[in-house]
Amino acid sequence: MLPDFVSSESSTYNFDNEVVGGGMHQAKGAPPFCVEFGRSKLAGKLAAADEEGFVSLIDTTKPKDERESNVHKWMCHRNAIFDQAFSDGDSLLATASGDQTIRVWNMDDREPELTATLRGHKGSVKSVRFRPESQHEIVSGAREGSIVLWDTRIATASPVGSMEVKPLQRR
Repeated sequence: MLPDFVSSESSTYNFDNEVVGGGMHQAKGAPPFCVEFGRSKLAGKLAAADEEGFVSLIDTTKPKDERESNVHKWMCHRNAIFDQAFSDGDSLLATASGDQTIRVWNMDDREPELTATLRGHKGSVKSVRFRPESQHEIVSGAREGSIVLWDTRIATASPVGSMEVKPLQRR
Protein backbone atom coordinates (compact mmCIF):
# COMPACT_ATOMS: atom_id res chain seq x y z
CA MET A 1 0.00 0.00 0.00
CA LEU A 2 1.23 3.47 -0.85
CA PRO A 3 1.71 6.00 1.95
CA ASP A 4 -0.46 9.10 2.18
CA PHE A 5 1.09 12.29 0.84
CA VAL A 6 0.34 15.77 2.11
CA SER A 7 1.25 19.04 0.39
CA SER A 8 2.62 21.87 2.51
CA GLU A 9 0.76 25.18 2.78
CA SER A 10 3.56 26.88 0.80
CA SER A 11 2.79 24.58 -2.17
CA THR A 12 -0.99 25.06 -2.11
CA TYR A 13 -2.77 27.69 -4.17
CA ASN A 14 -6.40 28.22 -3.28
CA PHE A 15 -8.63 29.56 -6.07
CA ASP A 16 -12.17 28.81 -5.08
CA ASN A 17 -12.62 29.40 -1.38
CA GLU A 18 -11.20 30.92 1.74
CA VAL A 19 -11.33 29.83 5.36
CA VAL A 20 -13.56 32.03 7.51
CA GLY A 21 -14.48 31.83 11.20
CA GLY A 22 -14.80 28.31 12.61
CA GLY A 23 -12.87 26.71 9.72
CA MET A 24 -15.84 27.10 7.34
CA HIS A 25 -15.08 27.62 3.63
CA GLN A 26 -16.68 30.50 1.72
CA ALA A 27 -16.60 30.86 -2.06
CA LYS A 28 -14.62 33.84 -3.35
CA GLY A 29 -13.54 32.86 -6.85
CA ALA A 30 -13.82 30.27 -9.56
CA PRO A 31 -12.48 26.74 -9.14
CA PRO A 32 -9.75 25.55 -11.52
CA PHE A 33 -11.02 23.16 -14.20
CA CYS A 34 -7.67 22.09 -15.67
CA VAL A 35 -3.95 22.42 -14.95
CA GLU A 36 -0.95 21.98 -17.22
CA PHE A 37 2.80 22.28 -16.54
CA GLY A 38 5.12 23.83 -19.10
CA ARG A 39 7.74 21.33 -20.29
CA SER A 40 10.65 23.33 -21.71
CA LYS A 41 10.90 27.14 -21.67
CA LEU A 42 8.12 27.28 -19.08
CA ALA A 43 9.25 24.27 -17.04
CA GLY A 44 8.21 24.88 -13.45
CA LYS A 45 5.33 27.14 -14.53
CA LEU A 46 1.83 25.81 -14.02
CA ALA A 47 -1.14 27.06 -16.04
CA ALA A 48 -4.43 26.74 -14.11
CA ALA A 49 -7.60 27.53 -16.08
CA ASP A 50 -10.89 28.22 -14.35
CA GLU A 51 -14.65 28.30 -14.62
CA GLU A 52 -14.72 32.07 -15.26
CA GLY A 53 -12.41 31.99 -18.32
CA PHE A 54 -9.16 33.03 -16.64
CA VAL A 55 -5.75 31.35 -16.82
CA SER A 56 -3.34 31.77 -13.91
CA LEU A 57 0.32 31.11 -14.72
CA ILE A 58 2.00 30.10 -11.46
CA ASP A 59 5.78 30.05 -11.08
CA THR A 60 6.19 26.99 -8.85
CA THR A 61 9.99 27.39 -8.75
CA LYS A 62 9.65 30.44 -6.48
CA PRO A 63 8.34 30.28 -2.94
CA LYS A 64 4.84 31.58 -2.40
CA ASP A 65 5.19 35.09 -1.00
CA GLU A 66 2.47 37.49 0.13
CA ARG A 67 4.51 40.57 -0.89
CA GLU A 68 5.55 39.50 -4.39
CA SER A 69 3.12 37.46 -6.42
CA ASN A 70 4.36 34.49 -8.43
CA VAL A 71 0.95 34.25 -10.15
CA HIS A 72 0.13 36.02 -13.42
CA LYS A 73 -3.59 35.93 -14.30
CA TRP A 74 -5.39 37.02 -17.47
CA MET A 75 -8.84 36.57 -19.04
CA CYS A 76 -8.81 34.20 -22.01
CA HIS A 77 -12.54 33.63 -22.57
CA ARG A 78 -15.83 34.93 -21.21
CA ASN A 79 -16.86 31.37 -20.34
CA ALA A 80 -15.36 28.34 -18.60
CA ILE A 81 -12.09 26.89 -19.87
CA PHE A 82 -12.34 23.09 -19.93
CA ASP A 83 -8.91 22.23 -21.30
CA GLN A 84 -5.59 23.77 -22.28
CA ALA A 85 -2.36 22.61 -23.89
CA PHE A 86 1.13 23.97 -24.41
CA SER A 87 2.78 23.51 -27.80
CA ASP A 88 6.19 21.83 -27.98
CA GLY A 89 8.66 24.40 -26.72
CA ASP A 90 5.94 26.13 -24.67
CA SER A 91 5.72 29.07 -27.12
CA LEU A 92 1.95 28.74 -27.47
CA LEU A 93 -0.93 27.89 -25.15
CA ALA A 94 -4.27 26.74 -26.60
CA THR A 95 -7.41 27.07 -24.46
CA ALA A 96 -10.74 25.27 -25.06
CA SER A 97 -13.90 26.95 -23.78
CA GLY A 98 -17.61 26.72 -23.22
CA ASP A 99 -17.94 29.71 -25.61
CA GLN A 100 -17.41 27.17 -28.47
CA THR A 101 -13.96 28.55 -29.38
CA ILE A 102 -10.30 27.65 -29.05
CA ARG A 103 -7.90 30.52 -28.43
CA VAL A 104 -4.17 30.37 -29.09
CA TRP A 105 -1.87 32.52 -26.95
CA ASN A 106 1.75 33.51 -27.66
CA MET A 107 3.63 32.84 -24.42
CA ASP A 108 7.01 34.22 -25.59
CA ASP A 109 6.38 37.76 -24.40
CA ARG A 110 6.07 39.05 -20.85
CA GLU A 111 2.31 39.41 -21.38
CA PRO A 112 0.47 36.55 -23.17
CA GLU A 113 -0.80 37.72 -26.58
CA LEU A 114 -3.85 36.34 -28.41
CA THR A 115 -2.73 35.08 -31.83
CA ALA A 116 -5.81 33.17 -33.07
CA THR A 117 -9.43 32.41 -32.23
CA LEU A 118 -10.65 29.18 -33.81
CA ARG A 119 -14.40 28.94 -34.47
CA GLY A 120 -16.39 26.04 -35.91
CA HIS A 121 -17.72 23.93 -33.06
CA LYS A 122 -21.45 23.97 -32.28
CA GLY A 123 -21.02 23.12 -28.60
CA SER A 124 -18.66 23.65 -25.67
CA VAL A 125 -15.09 22.73 -26.60
CA LYS A 126 -14.02 20.10 -24.07
CA SER A 127 -10.51 19.14 -25.21
CA VAL A 128 -7.58 20.59 -27.15
CA ARG A 129 -4.07 19.37 -28.04
CA PHE A 130 -1.24 20.44 -30.33
CA ARG A 131 0.10 17.87 -32.75
CA PRO A 132 3.50 16.76 -31.38
CA GLU A 133 6.37 18.80 -32.84
CA SER A 134 3.96 21.32 -34.42
CA GLN A 135 3.21 24.93 -33.52
CA HIS A 136 0.38 25.14 -36.08
CA GLU A 137 -1.68 21.93 -36.04
CA ILE A 138 -4.31 21.58 -33.33
CA VAL A 139 -7.07 19.06 -32.64
CA SER A 140 -10.15 19.79 -30.55
CA GLY A 141 -13.19 17.87 -29.36
CA ALA A 142 -16.54 19.34 -28.41
CA ARG A 143 -19.77 18.56 -26.63
CA GLU A 144 -21.72 18.11 -29.88
CA GLY A 145 -19.57 15.07 -30.66
CA SER A 146 -17.16 16.49 -33.24
CA ILE A 147 -13.39 16.29 -33.47
CA VAL A 148 -11.88 19.12 -35.53
CA LEU A 149 -8.38 19.43 -37.00
CA TRP A 150 -7.03 22.98 -37.33
CA ASP A 151 -4.01 24.47 -39.10
CA THR A 152 -3.27 28.04 -38.03
CA ARG A 153 -1.04 28.60 -41.10
CA ILE A 154 -4.24 28.82 -43.17
CA ALA A 155 -5.29 32.48 -43.25
CA THR A 156 -8.89 31.86 -42.17
CA ALA A 157 -7.89 29.38 -39.42
CA SER A 158 -10.89 27.33 -40.45
CA PRO A 159 -11.11 23.60 -39.80
CA VAL A 160 -9.03 21.48 -42.18
CA GLY A 161 -10.94 18.33 -41.31
CA SER A 162 -13.58 17.11 -38.94
CA MET A 163 -15.22 13.91 -37.83
CA GLU A 164 -18.50 13.41 -36.04
CA VAL A 165 -18.43 10.93 -33.19
CA LYS A 166 -21.69 9.21 -32.40
CA PRO A 167 -22.35 7.20 -29.24
CA LEU A 168 -22.71 3.45 -29.53
CA GLN A 169 -26.31 2.30 -29.81
CA ARG A 170 -27.47 -0.34 -27.37
CA ARG A 171 -29.45 -3.22 -28.83
